[in-house]
Amino acid sequence: MASRRRSFTPTPRRQRVWTDTEIADDGFAEDALRSEDLLASYKAAGGSTQGVTVVRTLIWYSFLINETHTMKDLLTLGLIKGTAATADVADPDLEPFADWAFHQTHYSGLVTGLVAADSPEGGFIDAKSSRKVSEVGETWWLIYKGSAPTTTTATYDFKARVRCLLLLP
Repeated sequence: MASRRRSFTPTPRRQRVWTDTEIADDGFAEDALRSEDLLASYKAAGGSTQGVTVVRTLIWYSFLINETHTMKDLLTLGLIKGTAATADVADPDLEPFADWAFHQTHYSGLVTGLVAADSPEGGFIDAKSSRKVSEVGETWWLIYKGSAPTTTTATYDFKARVRCLLLLP
């Protein structure tokens, strides 16, 4: 006798939404912790973040140091879920063991080999680390910080376009 086949009801697929954020942050000082709420445009359009899962973050970024510098000078980037207050966000240099979804250090001159003043650097990040925004006051942060141990009074310019893929509840 043939075995009976069980029928499974398919689970409905969660809707997906892309957010889009443009960042232009000019002239910030070294060791200044900078943060961007990557879900701000979604919230401004009337979206609720409670129960949303961030499944992918695409970042196209460029930065430059406004003074002549060395390859020891760097920019550290990180993605982390945190509360809506920026004071609660972790420092990517001082807290490397926080629950980062992505953490990267980009040394000056890594791409172009140039360390002259205003030499552009940049890159592309495709972070596929998922985090669920389960609480009302939580959001998805891009944290970046310039560290210039060999250049005195360095200032940074940072530009980025960030897209996040969200799974709606």
